[in-house]
Amino acid sequence: MRLLPVDHHKEKVVGVELDCASEVAATTVAMDNGFTATHAAPPTIATPDFFGGRWTMTHTAVANQLMVVASTNEIFQFVQGRPIRFICDLQPGLTAQTPEELNLFAGCMNAFTTAPCVDAGAGPKATGDHFGFYTPEAGGAAFTAAEDNFWMARSQHNGTAMATVLDAAHSHDGQDHLAYDATSGDGIAHRLIAEFAPTNAVPGVGGVAATIFDAEIRFEMDGVLVAKHLHRGTNQITIASTTLMQGGLACLNTAAASIMNLDYMKCEQLRSRTW
Repeated sequence: MRLLPVDHHKEKVVGVELDCASEVAATTVAMDNGFTATHAAPPTIATPDFFGGRWTMTHTAVANQLMVVASTNEIFQFVQGRPIRFICDLQPGLTAQTPEELNLFAGCMNAFTTAPCVDAGAGPKATGDHFGFYTPEAGGAAFTAAEDNFWMARSQHNGTAMATVLDAAHSHDGQDHLAYDATSGDGIAHRLIAEFAPTNAVPGVGGVAATIFDAEIRFEMDGVLVAKHLHRGTNQITIASTTLMQGGLACLNTAAASIMNLDYMKCEQLRSRTW
């Protein structure tokens, strides 16, 4: 898997970018590009090969090993007039895993290294803010048995979550979007893009620098729009309730060994939306 980085000219406010072909990961390392890889042995992140290289992230057969690659600082926040765009090229379950053995979240989240994924496929953490893509271990509580192989679009503000299973019945394009091949168990390489965009302020509340506002979050896979979440009404964004977020990736395994590839990741907060 090798996709060219997306380039936009949208007056970036803050942002971080990770090309795994040019970075070496250790057990805990802060990289000069603003990301930190955090994990305790036995899980490992292999050094890239520097020729279209990527990180191979490996869990051994020990339960609940957590690996996180996230921006070193919490520099992203749901605010009016400042969209956030997250991009990630990855391949979960590099080799045959039937059933799949990872709880995986890729996107923006507050306190990324503090219980980002709940064990037994119960989803991302239930507190604070996040948006991105999630897929659970087999039999996970967030999915029915028939949905185990699918991605899910997730967004949450102040502990109130929205979730869309990306199967043909629920995805925006009416297609199945799988994390794993249902027959072989092999992971499928994808480019994941999630973008938060504030829309209109609530009239009479905060004005231009709104303290309460509506927002739309769009989710794309391989260039196709697969889901939209509208944060309105009782789920509007309230500045006083927002949490600072990091952009990143979290993997929590079951008691079985698992492998995945990470190729590229980027997160940035912009002055204008990209659509």
